[in-house]
Amino acid sequence: MQQSEERARTALWRIGGRRGLIALVVGALCAAFLLTGGGTASAAPPDSNRMATWNMQRASGRWTYALGLSDNASVVALQEASITPPSGAVSLGRIGRNIRAYRIPATRTRGERYLYILHQGANPARGVNPAMITSFRPNRVEEIAGVYRSALGVVRQADNTLFASIHASASGGTDAASLVRRVATRSRQLALGNWVVLGDFNRAPRSLPVGGTTGIPANSHIYENGGPTQLSGGRLDYAVSNVLTQNWQAARGNPRGSDHWPITFSSLRAGAGPARFTLGDNGGNGSVLDVYQARRTNGTHLILYHPDNGTNQQWTLRPDGFQHRSDRIVSVNSGKCVDVDNGTASKEGSRMNIWDCHRHGPTTDTQNFVLEHPLPLFPNLTTITNERTEYLLNVAGNGTADGTPVIQYEQQYGPLPFPADNEAFYLHPTS
Repeated sequence: MQQSEERARTALWRIGGRRGLIALVVGALCAAFLLTGGGTASAAPPDSNRMATWNMQRASGRWTYALGLSDNASVVALQEASITPPSGAVSLGRIGRNIRAYRIPATRTRGERYLYILHQGANPARGVNPAMITSFRPNRVEEIAGVYRSALGVVRQADNTLFASIHASASGGTDAASLVRRVATRSRQLALGNWVVLGDFNRAPRSLPVGGTTGIPANSHIYENGGPTQLSGGRLDYAVSNVLTQNWQAARGNPRGSDHWPITFSSLRAGAGPARFTLGDNGGNGSVLDVYQARRTNGTHLILYHPDNGTNQQWTLRPDGFQHRSDRIVSVNSGKCVDVDNGTASKEGSRMNIWDCHRHGPTTDTQNFVLEHPLPLFPNLTTITNERTEYLLNVAGNGTADGTPVIQYEQQYGPLPFPADNEAFYLHPTS
């Protein structure tokens, strides 16, 4: 485990990439938000905790699924929460003027949980109430006033952490950056070292201003899934934190009748073995890499396809190469490794395939890949370079249609400092 953690914190954090992609330099900040696990009194690393955020659109019938998200999360941030608590909730009274607190009794599959709902607006029953479900009883719960809407904050002092749920203004999320700054300021006032803001920002993550007096804090990191989070296609739901990590990979859940997908944040390091994940590019429609027709024969090509929960869309990482600085990308469906047509004789534009994993070094085969994260502002954004050919994984022609080929290609650029969307990938844990 120590070797795995060392690799995760070194090899995976090479900034800039093999071809020198311009890195976004971020400044320093005093405050931070972070998530902690429940149950223990000792401090935990901020990135050891799973998180989730979901706009549940005020439907009290969705509490069952909201609580289900907390089965695997220390903190679940909710937006547009119903003011009617879930069945069986035990009232713990008011906190301040607007917050209602509840204890959710344990079940056979889930420990005791705590629920906090911030009643917001003149008519909370039809309002945009933020809420929090936690696996621990917070040391402090409070409303953090904003320009238009407030944030709901919860503190776990033992872990030096402030968590906040926000729902930015529907008019383009113009107050989103302000809400983040206010939570960061509050964490500093409380002498807390880490902060995480989760929620519906009502604006795309790349549109958030950074730094200065109007942007999010200069050392912020934005954790997003790289695709739409609202059924209409918007990327609105994500997390912003001062914690830099690869343990908060973002994935979409089931919307359960809401027009927003829940977004979960978890690690690719599983206790019982390598975690499974899907792999999507930044093309914008949520499609993922797929082994054509779930075939298992050597040479079967990779394509882009809409998510269908098939094991031919699921992958694991197998550390390889010198000091485990590269990975094999292994298909869950077949156990075969991602490779490229014609191997070491491949060219720019050659198609990616699956092939029997074999024991050869990175200088003699084409199954070793280097996963890099060139932009600290967006830790989830990943480029994938073939260690032998030095070409990058690429969705041909920036296509989004089912069946679009996946190829290798030279490094491309989008608006600097971003890589091209079809060479920017996001890993979505499924286990």
